[in-house]
Amino acid sequence: MALGNANTAAQARGKNPAVKIKKFKERNPDAFSFLASTLQSSPACSLKVHLVTNTLYHNGANALPAFGDLVYTALPLVSSNLSPNGSYKILVSGTYYNIDTDNNGLIRRIDAC
Repeated sequence: MALGNANTAAQARGKNPAVKIKKFKERNPDAFSFLASTLQSSPACSLKVHLVTNTLYHNGANALPAFGDLVYTALPLVSSNLSPNGSYKILVSGTYYNIDTDNNGLIRRIDAC
């Protein structure tokens, strides 16, 4: 067996299978999650609270998303997971808010319901 080969002699003979290493996706530990309604075409404050069941994520500095933060529909926080244009009713720390996002997931407005 040549130097630098990662297999041992036993693995080469088929007695010990090679160890497979699983890669885990980065889970963005700095991302904040919050509960939200489905995407709406108009302000969402009037939605019933039992419809606020989806998990969304944002890249802001605090638990409450703010103007200019990006909203993501899934992890990891990558451009393919950015929220489309619309409004969500969200729940953060026991208070409901309406957030409006643009086509790039950017929060353009946030209001308490």
